[in-house]
Amino acid sequence: MSQVPAYNVTVEQAKTQLAKLKESQAYHFEFLVNANNASMLPPWVKSAKRTTDGRLAELAKSNGCVLATLDENIAGAFVIPS
Repeated sequence: MSQVPAYNVTVEQAKTQLAKLKESQAYHFEFLVNANNASMLPPWVKSAKRTTDGRLAELAKSNGCVLATLDENIAGAFVIPS
């Protein structure tokens, strides 16, 4: 996986941007504790390719949050406007 096709960004570029974002003083980040196990998936997860979406949605929910994403196909998530 050398490039994330939907965003026309290489993995290395994405990693660099994430590091800059995390170091920024303009935003405050808190990391969530993941006490969930792999069996805690929402019922809409029907295939392996949706596992990560389900895990992230459940992680957010179990911490009293809502998953924010660009993906319009994750039930209950907040879709970040483009």
